[in-house]
Amino acid sequence: SLETFLEYIEAAQMDEDLEIAQPQHPNSVKLMTIHQAKGLEFDIVFVPGLSRQIFPDTKVTSNPYARKSELPYHIREDSDYLPSFESVMSRFREALKERAMEEERRLGYVALTRARKKLFLSCAHWYGEERSTSAGPGEFFAELAGKEPTEEDPGCPPHPAVTLRTNSPRPDENPLRDELELRAAGWPPSDKVEPDDLFTGGWRAALVEARRDPDSIEKQVAAAGIDRPEWDASRGEVAEQLALVTTPAPPAPIDERLKSLSVSNMVQLARCPKQFYWTVVRPLPRRPSRAARLGNDIHRWIEISSIGQQKLDDPEEPPDLAPEEVGDRPGRSLPTEESLKKAFMDSRFAEKRPRYIEQPFVISLEAGYLVRGRIDAVYVEGEEWELVDYKTGMQPAEDDEIAKLQLAIYALAAERIWGLDPSKIKVTYFYLKSGNTVTTAAEDLTFTEKDLLAMFEQVEARIFDPVPTQICGSCDFLRFCDAGRAFVAAQSSEPQ
Repeated sequence: SLETFLEYIEAAQMDEDLEIAQPQHPNSVKLMTIHQAKGLEFDIVFVPGLSRQIFPDTKVTSNPYARKSELPYHIREDSDYLPSFESVMSRFREALKERAMEEERRLGYVALTRARKKLFLSCAHWYGEERSTSAGPGEFFAELAGKEPTEEDPGCPPHPAVTLRTNSPRPDENPLRDELELRAAGWPPSDKVEPDDLFTGGWRAALVEARRDPDSIEKQVAAAGIDRPEWDASRGEVAEQLALVTTPAPPAPIDERLKSLSVSNMVQLARCPKQFYWTVVRPLPRRPSRAARLGNDIHRWIEISSIGQQKLDDPEEPPDLAPEEVGDRPGRSLPTEESLKKAFMDSRFAEKRPRYIEQPFVISLEAGYLVRGRIDAVYVEGEEWELVDYKTGMQPAEDDEIAKLQLAIYALAAERIWGLDPSKIKVTYFYLKSGNTVTTAAEDLTFTEKDLLAMFEQVEARIFDPVPTQICGSCDFLRFCDAGRAFVAAQSSEPQ
């Protein structure tokens, strides 16, 4: 509604980090930056803020001779397109401003070409109650709306396609300051309720009485002699408005991406639903992980070193890495690549011939859910099948049931792919860092297909509560996870 949209605008002004949630309904207002609008088109587009020093904004923020953090232009690959410094700093700054204007003009082109039918441009003389100087129309607005000639500027007529709706004169003083004073004067608001013709004691007293006696409103209407048809019509309008407020919102459409998850996604969801949310549902940027890179390199090396049925092409997906294999935990050193390779060469798997390497699979569940993954190695001896997953991270505690989820999915995949009896399947984690192997019979695994379905239903129900564990210390999202920060703080305060 218009009211909630205006409330969102007010909240966005108060909180610069407010997340921009785009309504999915086609007949709704989409609020986004120009960069977010690239590639999109809409019938009607509003571009506000075309004022001086706002849009275009030609402030120079990337002067390599004024900021040490900036890469010198002469060693950049795009140096041919950048201003060159020729011993006069003032000329160089002017060149930087010209380049900044070029960038703003490109951005302006993107903004103005998003509209299919109508484009509304606006600017204001004053922005913010703290400003002491007015802004006024910016260069882009003036070029379209036209501007009067001056001694320094020859001016220009309005663009033929532009209709100038309003052009109010510039107030000498900032009017937003008066608005702020009016708001302050009206605080705290008065709770006094004025009586009217129907509710002579005020609407609050009438509400209290109606809760005690539901027929009291009808009695007051009859006693006041109010026109009945007019009353019923007004009551119907209010009822419709209340229905809009109280009716539950329709369920959000199912995101088809979330109906197909990798094994790594499933383990992450079981470990911490909130980390899964920030990784898969609403992905946020993540730091480059040395641990994940090491895990990928080792898996690839083992695949190449092994003998058997190898794939000639690269895997379509990275290996199934658990959350504890992806994050770089502060203060914890990683094993060397050489030590992990040596652990594999010293193991019983080095001389074995695997039947399958990096075996891809997709498990189809009810309601169209899919679980996809890759089994690192499959060894067959007689009628016994061993599914092996190589781990480069820390070995979890023995009572960690979630650690067995990945093995349970592999066992289920083997049953589906090769029609194996669970009694003939065993699944193994080989922890290269310690050289330990942990083997479990498929029949002893507690996770079932129903558990996987329940996890997908959890995703559809949007249940993503954080579950603090040891992985919080290496989580990329710890900075804004209250539960995770509290857990880490408690862990660090405990005596070692």
